[in-house]
Amino acid sequence: MRPLWRNMAGSLATLVPPPAGAELWYDDRDIPFLQEDQKDAAEIRQIQASSILQLVNAGYQPATVVDAVTSGDLSRLVHTGLYSVQLQPPQASALALPAPTPNGKPAPAA
Repeated sequence: MRPLWRNMAGSLATLVPPPAGAELWYDDRDIPFLQEDQKDAAEIRQIQASSILQLVNAGYQPATVVDAVTSGDLSRLVHTGLYSVQLQPPQASALALPAPTPNGKPAPAA
């Protein structure tokens, strides 16, 4: 309905010219049907956000996730090759573990 109302406002502006610096428009704040429409749109955004989070956590590239979810075409997803807890590549310092001693306990810090 909004496109029709915009068209109506523009058409009426030719018949009833608005004052300089103003334009004819409509106010849809008190139309219950449109408020329900906004609620539906908010629920859709919430579902999309949840899908985006789950796909990123599953290891897909964030940019392709957003593109795939907003377009509805999951074939656009590109996987990073990392899964769940591995989404961050290992750091060299985290891999440099102290060498084990013969008794199996870590060597004392130098």
